[in-house]
Amino acid sequence: MKKAAILSVSDKSGLVAFARGLLELDFCLLASGGTARHLREHDIDVLGVEVYTGQKEFLDGRVKTLHPKIHGGLLARHDVASDMQALEEAEIYPIHVAAVNLYPFEHHVQSETRFEYQAMIEHIDIGGPTMIRAAAKNHRFVYPVLDPAEYPAVLQALKEGETPATQAYRRTLSRRVFCDLARYNAAIASYMSRLSDDENEVRYDDESICAPVEGVVLEAHQTLRYGENPHQEACLYRDSAMEPLPWVQHQGKELSYNNLLDFDA
Repeated sequence: MKKAAILSVSDKSGLVAFARGLLELDFCLLASGGTARHLREHDIDVLGVEVYTGQKEFLDGRVKTLHPKIHGGLLARHDVASDMQALEEAEIYPIHVAAVNLYPFEHHVQSETRFEYQAMIEHIDIGGPTMIRAAAKNHRFVYPVLDPAEYPAVLQALKEGETPATQAYRRTLSRRVFCDLARYNAAIASYMSRLSDDENEVRYDDESICAPVEGVVLEAHQTLRYGENPHQEACLYRDSAMEPLPWVQHQGKELSYNNLLDFDA
């Protein structure tokens, strides 16, 4: 059964080279609206999602990829015979790569668009998170790719085939997906918590510095020598949306919790 990759991205960085690399590896490329048009403009053969599923997008584009032929291909377990038989009977390609970008909701929260309630609602992505979440869940068999910077590494891993290293890489990609989805959902929850009805009009509260709901996703940046006391373990965490912390240790023992308090002071 022919293997497939699904491409649905707003950030077209590196996409053409990635698509060509997938074609060289004998992938069938499935692509949604704007992504398909962009690739065809570069003479890359793709199968449009609406042609593949037999269902045109509708509800002003709210429904595009929410279809069993997409999610069956994303969620099928390649080592379960009944799953693969079900795909074959339904003429569904097993999807090995999902390259997806989310609508930039967090960007719009920082722009004047935040005061336009209905516009913000339309910036809440449904199809993208659903696809990439399915791919991340099934990472034993699927490469879930949110960041175009990962394209070269994904192509290299596909060329190497199944190894412990490529399996570990898919787990890493999966973790990043769930981390980004957690941050994305937290941004939406925070925005929604600031909405209020004012004379039958929904308004966004931009005055209070304290939103009723806030969320942050933390990633371990550094293991510390010990915590507040020598017998305690400790790690330094950073906001996953921030750049890595801007210091380099050139010599000496590993930092401790108390060293960091001294730096802060």
